[in-house]
Amino acid sequence: MKGAHPEISRQLNQTQRFRKGLDTRYPKELSGGQRQRVAIARALARRPELLLDEPMSNLDAKLREEMHIERRAIQKRLGITMILVAHDQVEAMTMSDRIAVMQRGRIAQLSTPVDAYERPATPFASTFLGRTNTPPGEVLRRNPRCAEVDVAGTTLHVPHEGRDVQGAVHVYIRPEKVYLANGDARMHGRIATRVFIGNQWLLEVDTELGKLHVAQPNYGAPPPEEGHEVGLSFTDDDLRVLTRESAHGNA
Repeated sequence: MKGAHPEISRQLNQTQRFRKGLDTRYPKELSGGQRQRVAIARALARRPELLLDEPMSNLDAKLREEMHIERRAIQKRLGITMILVAHDQVEAMTMSDRIAVMQRGRIAQLSTPVDAYERPATPFASTFLGRTNTPPGEVLRRNPRCAEVDVAGTTLHVPHEGRDVQGAVHVYIRPEKVYLANGDARMHGRIATRVFIGNQWLLEVDTELGKLHVAQPNYGAPPPEEGHEVGLSFTDDDLRVLTRESAHGNA
């Protein structure tokens, strides 16, 4: 295509190479990934602003990961606007510069993916973007930096980030922020469930704060077996606190 954007030409060239040996096939005879690439090339030919509605819902996990990278690279090279609608939190965070977490038709949080995940603005935003631990507590007192929160008889010093938190609250901490510890353990618990998912181990540990989920990277020896007592620790800076409300509302 004469005068076309280099990225469009690249996609069309890829499609031409792809057609060799496949040009007589009907769309239903192509794989999911092949159909995705044809659809991208056709859409890019007009250089539109794209609305992508659950674009990878029918692809397997490996192909979804590949398409995340490819679509993100295309968007960056072309500099076009893409609006992605997705229930897959990983897909939304991977593909976006800004993310809007929707709850019952309203925006619960609008921010960068990192802020949405690390500094959720509402209980719903915290629980929607990935697994998190949410033990309930009660604010004892509040100073300019943190709130002292009683959780099942344990006092935690939680940064409040300027929020006017008081009374009944939930404390939030992501599973990957909780780690197995020995001498520096802040609490102890017993492993109830241990699941291996390749790059990490997922643990459910019964503690004095209730059940805590722990994500341990698979970097060496596996964690102890189910039923074993372990020490757990975390840093106060990884805790978040939000006033208790309807934390599990509908998206």
